Amino acid sequence: MSDRIDKLDSKSPIPLYFQLKSFIEEQINSGVWEPGTQIPSELELSEQFQISRTTIRQAIGDLVNERKLERIQGKGTFVSEISIEKQIERVSGFSQDMRMRGLVPTSDILNFEVVPANPQVAKALKIDEGDDAILLKRIRKGNNKRIALEVVYMDHGKYKDFLSIDIGNDSLYELLAKKFAVWPKYSQQVIESIKCPPAEAELLGIEIGDPVFFFHTIAFDQYDQPLEYTEGYYRGDRYILHLTNVINPNTQSK
Repeated sequence: MSDRIDKLDSKSPIPLYFQLKSFIEEQINSGVWEPGTQIPSELELSEQFQISRTTIRQAIGDLVNERKLERIQGKGTFVSEISIEKQIERVSGFSQDMRMRGLVPTSDILNFEVVPANPQVAKALKIDEGDDAILLKRIRKGNNKRIALEVVYMDHGKYKDFLSIDIGNDSLYELLAKKFAVWPKYSQQVIESIKCPPAEAELLGIEIGDPVFFFHTIAFDQYDQPLEYTEGYYRGDRYILHLTNVINPNTQSK
Protein backbone atom coordinates (compact mmCIF):
# COMPACT_ATOMS: atom_id res chain seq x y z
CA MET A 1 0.00 0.00 0.00
CA SER A 2 1.34 3.45 -0.91
CA ASP A 3 0.65 6.69 0.94
CA ARG A 4 0.27 4.69 4.16
CA ILE A 5 -1.75 6.37 6.88
CA ASP A 6 -1.22 4.92 10.36
CA LYS A 7 -3.94 6.66 12.32
CA LEU A 8 -7.26 8.36 12.02
CA ASP A 9 -8.22 11.58 13.79
CA SER A 10 -10.10 10.53 16.92
CA LYS A 11 -10.75 14.21 17.79
CA SER A 12 -12.44 14.96 14.49
CA PRO A 13 -16.24 15.38 14.42
CA ILE A 14 -16.20 12.99 11.46
CA PRO A 15 -16.91 9.44 12.73
CA LEU A 16 -13.97 7.04 12.62
CA TYR A 17 -15.81 4.56 10.43
CA PHE A 18 -16.44 7.29 7.86
CA GLN A 19 -12.78 8.36 7.93
CA LEU A 20 -11.77 4.76 7.25
CA LYS A 21 -14.39 4.46 4.52
CA SER A 22 -13.04 7.63 2.85
CA PHE A 23 -9.49 6.26 3.06
CA ILE A 24 -10.51 2.99 1.38
CA GLU A 25 -12.41 4.88 -1.33
CA GLU A 26 -9.34 7.01 -2.01
CA GLN A 27 -7.19 3.89 -2.39
CA ILE A 28 -9.69 2.55 -4.92
CA ASN A 29 -10.27 5.79 -6.84
CA SER A 30 -6.57 6.55 -7.10
CA GLY A 31 -5.83 3.10 -8.49
CA VAL A 32 -3.67 2.01 -5.54
CA TRP A 33 -6.13 -0.82 -5.01
CA GLU A 34 -7.21 -2.01 -8.45
CA PRO A 35 -10.34 -4.06 -9.22
CA GLY A 36 -9.88 -7.59 -7.90
CA THR A 37 -7.33 -6.56 -5.27
CA GLN A 38 -7.79 -8.06 -1.80
CA ILE A 39 -7.87 -5.36 0.85
CA PRO A 40 -6.16 -5.78 4.26
CA SER A 41 -7.97 -7.98 6.77
CA GLU A 42 -9.95 -6.58 9.70
CA LEU A 43 -7.06 -7.49 11.99
CA GLU A 44 -4.54 -5.69 9.79
CA LEU A 45 -6.72 -2.59 9.56
CA SER A 46 -7.33 -2.67 13.31
CA GLU A 47 -3.60 -2.80 14.02
CA GLN A 48 -2.78 -0.13 11.43
CA PHE A 49 -5.38 2.41 12.52
CA GLN A 50 -5.79 1.42 16.19
CA ILE A 51 -9.57 1.19 15.88
CA SER A 52 -12.10 -1.48 16.79
CA ARG A 53 -13.14 -4.21 14.40
CA THR A 54 -16.74 -3.04 14.86
CA THR A 55 -15.77 0.31 13.33
CA ILE A 56 -13.99 -1.48 10.49
CA ARG A 57 -16.99 -3.69 9.77
CA GLN A 58 -19.24 -0.63 9.57
CA ALA A 59 -16.96 1.07 7.00
CA ILE A 60 -16.53 -2.07 4.94
CA GLY A 61 -20.23 -2.90 5.18
CA ASP A 62 -21.15 0.48 3.69
CA LEU A 63 -18.73 -0.07 0.78
CA VAL A 64 -20.06 -3.57 0.17
CA ASN A 65 -23.60 -2.18 0.03
CA GLU A 66 -22.39 0.43 -2.47
CA ARG A 67 -20.84 -2.38 -4.57
CA LYS A 68 -17.33 -0.92 -4.23
CA LEU A 69 -16.14 -3.91 -2.22
CA GLU A 70 -17.10 -7.56 -2.41
CA ARG A 71 -16.89 -10.17 0.34
CA ILE A 72 -15.94 -13.69 -0.78
CA GLN A 73 -16.58 -16.30 1.88
CA GLY A 74 -13.42 -18.03 3.02
CA LYS A 75 -11.14 -15.69 1.08
CA GLY A 76 -11.62 -12.11 2.26
CA THR A 77 -12.78 -8.75 0.94
CA PHE A 78 -11.88 -7.55 -2.54
CA VAL A 79 -12.22 -4.39 -4.61
CA SER A 80 -15.18 -4.93 -6.91
CA GLU A 81 -14.68 -5.29 -10.62
CA ILE A 82 -15.90 -2.49 -12.89
CA SER A 83 -19.67 -2.07 -12.65
CA ILE A 84 -21.41 0.07 -15.25
CA GLU A 85 -24.87 1.44 -14.53
CA LYS A 86 -26.83 2.06 -17.72
CA GLN A 87 -29.94 4.22 -17.75
CA ILE A 88 -31.99 2.48 -20.42
CA GLU A 89 -34.68 5.15 -20.71
CA ARG A 90 -32.31 7.29 -22.81
CA VAL A 91 -30.25 6.71 -25.93
CA SER A 92 -26.54 6.52 -25.17
CA GLY A 93 -23.61 4.76 -26.74
CA PHE A 94 -21.02 2.66 -24.99
CA SER A 95 -18.38 5.39 -25.10
CA GLN A 96 -20.72 7.89 -23.47
CA ASP A 97 -21.63 5.40 -20.74
CA MET A 98 -17.95 4.85 -19.95
CA ARG A 99 -17.05 8.54 -19.88
CA MET A 100 -19.98 9.33 -17.59
CA ARG A 101 -18.45 6.90 -15.07
CA GLY A 102 -14.97 8.37 -15.41
CA LEU A 103 -13.66 5.40 -17.41
CA VAL A 104 -11.65 5.39 -20.63
CA PRO A 105 -13.49 3.59 -23.48
CA THR A 106 -11.46 1.49 -25.90
CA SER A 107 -12.29 -1.17 -28.46
CA ASP A 108 -10.73 -4.19 -30.14
CA ILE A 109 -12.10 -4.38 -33.70
CA LEU A 110 -12.65 -8.01 -34.73
CA ASN A 111 -14.53 -7.54 -38.01
CA PHE A 112 -15.32 -4.53 -40.20
CA GLU A 113 -16.75 -5.69 -43.51
CA VAL A 114 -19.69 -5.97 -45.86
CA VAL A 115 -22.04 -8.94 -45.37
CA PRO A 116 -25.43 -9.95 -46.79
CA ALA A 117 -28.25 -8.94 -44.49
CA ASN A 118 -29.93 -11.88 -42.78
CA PRO A 119 -33.69 -11.73 -42.18
CA GLN A 120 -33.41 -10.14 -38.72
CA VAL A 121 -30.92 -7.48 -39.86
CA ALA A 122 -32.94 -6.73 -42.99
CA LYS A 123 -36.11 -6.25 -40.98
CA ALA A 124 -34.39 -3.98 -38.44
CA LEU A 125 -32.73 -1.78 -41.08
CA LYS A 126 -35.73 -1.84 -43.45
CA ILE A 127 -33.73 -3.26 -46.34
CA ASP A 128 -34.18 -6.43 -48.38
CA GLU A 129 -32.82 -9.75 -47.19
CA GLY A 130 -29.47 -10.34 -48.87
CA ASP A 131 -28.76 -6.63 -49.39
CA ASP A 132 -25.31 -5.40 -48.42
CA ALA A 133 -24.92 -4.42 -44.78
CA ILE A 134 -21.89 -3.12 -42.92
CA LEU A 135 -20.85 -5.34 -40.01
CA LEU A 136 -18.74 -3.92 -37.20
CA LYS A 137 -17.81 -6.38 -34.46
CA ARG A 138 -15.94 -5.02 -31.44
CA ILE A 139 -14.91 -5.98 -27.93
CA ARG A 140 -15.75 -2.92 -25.84
CA LYS A 141 -13.62 -2.05 -22.82
CA GLY A 142 -13.62 0.39 -19.93
CA ASN A 143 -10.22 1.14 -18.40
CA ASN A 144 -8.95 -1.81 -20.46
CA LYS A 145 -11.42 -4.23 -18.82
CA ARG A 146 -13.59 -6.28 -21.18
CA ILE A 147 -17.22 -5.32 -20.67
CA ALA A 148 -19.16 -6.08 -23.84
CA LEU A 149 -19.10 -7.70 -27.26
CA GLU A 150 -21.08 -5.71 -29.81
CA VAL A 151 -22.02 -6.59 -33.38
CA VAL A 152 -23.32 -3.54 -35.24
CA TYR A 153 -25.08 -3.57 -38.61
CA MET A 154 -25.71 -0.54 -40.84
CA ASP A 155 -27.23 -0.06 -44.27
CA HIS A 156 -24.32 -0.20 -46.73
CA GLY A 157 -26.31 1.79 -49.29
CA LYS A 158 -26.46 4.75 -46.92
CA TYR A 159 -23.12 4.48 -45.15
CA LYS A 160 -20.72 2.78 -47.59
CA ASP A 161 -18.20 5.60 -47.06
CA PHE A 162 -18.05 4.58 -43.41
CA LEU A 163 -15.81 1.66 -44.42
CA SER A 164 -13.01 4.08 -45.31
CA ILE A 165 -12.94 5.58 -41.80
CA ASP A 166 -10.28 4.56 -39.29
CA ILE A 167 -12.60 3.90 -36.36
CA GLY A 168 -9.99 3.07 -33.73
CA ASN A 169 -11.47 3.75 -30.29
CA ASP A 170 -13.91 6.39 -31.51
CA SER A 171 -17.61 6.42 -30.72
CA LEU A 172 -19.81 5.17 -33.56
CA TYR A 173 -22.48 7.77 -32.85
CA GLU A 174 -19.94 10.60 -32.74
CA LEU A 175 -18.46 9.49 -36.07
CA LEU A 176 -21.89 9.27 -37.70
CA ALA A 177 -22.74 12.76 -36.47
CA LYS A 178 -19.42 14.18 -37.71
CA LYS A 179 -19.23 12.40 -41.08
CA PHE A 180 -22.87 11.91 -42.04
CA ALA A 181 -24.76 14.52 -39.98
CA VAL A 182 -27.03 11.90 -38.41
CA TRP A 183 -27.45 11.02 -34.77
CA PRO A 184 -29.68 8.77 -32.66
CA LYS A 185 -33.03 10.18 -31.65
CA TYR A 186 -34.49 7.11 -29.93
CA SER A 187 -34.06 3.36 -29.82
CA GLN A 188 -36.02 0.17 -29.43
CA GLN A 189 -34.43 -2.46 -27.22
CA VAL A 190 -35.09 -6.04 -26.26
CA ILE A 191 -32.94 -7.23 -23.36
CA GLU A 192 -32.53 -10.85 -22.33
CA SER A 193 -30.59 -12.42 -19.50
CA ILE A 194 -28.91 -15.49 -20.97
CA LYS A 195 -26.09 -17.95 -20.38
CA CYS A 196 -23.13 -16.84 -22.46
CA PRO A 197 -22.43 -19.05 -25.51
CA PRO A 198 -18.91 -20.52 -25.89
CA ALA A 199 -17.52 -18.22 -28.61
CA GLU A 200 -18.75 -15.05 -26.95
CA ALA A 201 -17.58 -16.21 -23.51
CA GLU A 202 -14.04 -16.67 -24.78
CA LEU A 203 -13.99 -13.16 -26.26
CA LEU A 204 -15.39 -11.64 -23.05
CA GLY A 205 -12.97 -13.51 -20.81
CA ILE A 206 -15.67 -15.32 -18.83
CA GLU A 207 -16.77 -18.91 -18.36
CA ILE A 208 -19.18 -20.60 -20.76
CA GLY A 209 -22.67 -20.23 -19.33
CA ASP A 210 -21.86 -17.19 -17.17
CA PRO A 211 -24.76 -14.68 -17.10
CA VAL A 212 -24.78 -11.91 -19.70
CA PHE A 213 -27.29 -9.34 -20.86
CA PHE A 214 -28.11 -9.85 -24.53
CA PHE A 215 -29.26 -6.62 -26.19
CA HIS A 216 -31.12 -6.35 -29.50
CA THR A 217 -31.13 -2.61 -30.25
CA ILE A 218 -32.45 -0.62 -33.20
CA ALA A 219 -31.41 3.04 -33.06
CA PHE A 220 -33.36 5.56 -35.14
CA ASP A 221 -31.99 8.84 -36.45
CA GLN A 222 -33.48 12.32 -36.28
CA TYR A 223 -35.54 11.51 -39.38
CA ASP A 224 -37.06 8.42 -37.71
CA GLN A 225 -35.10 6.09 -40.02
CA PRO A 226 -33.08 3.07 -38.81
CA LEU A 227 -29.55 4.21 -38.03
CA GLU A 228 -28.06 0.93 -36.86
CA TYR A 229 -28.98 -2.46 -35.46
CA THR A 230 -26.84 -3.94 -32.68
CA GLU A 231 -26.62 -7.32 -31.01
CA GLY A 232 -24.61 -6.93 -27.82
CA TYR A 233 -23.41 -9.27 -25.09
CA TYR A 234 -22.74 -7.40 -21.83
CA ARG A 235 -21.04 -9.09 -18.90
CA GLY A 236 -23.52 -9.62 -16.08
CA ASP A 237 -20.85 -9.02 -13.43
CA ARG A 238 -19.96 -5.60 -14.84
CA TYR A 239 -23.25 -4.16 -16.05
CA ILE A 240 -26.28 -2.91 -14.12
CA LEU A 241 -29.49 -1.79 -15.80
CA HIS A 242 -31.62 1.04 -14.45
CA LEU A 243 -35.15 1.40 -15.81
CA THR A 244 -37.23 4.54 -15.42
CA ASN A 245 -40.95 4.22 -16.17
CA VAL A 246 -43.21 7.20 -16.81
CA ILE A 247 -46.71 6.45 -15.52
CA ASN A 248 -49.74 8.19 -16.94
CA PRO A 249 -51.79 9.20 -13.87
CA ASN A 250 -54.99 8.81 -15.89
CA THR A 251 -54.36 5.16 -16.66
CA GLN A 252 -52.25 3.85 -13.80
CA SER A 253 -53.39 0.73 -12.00
CA LYS A 254 -51.78 -1.72 -9.65
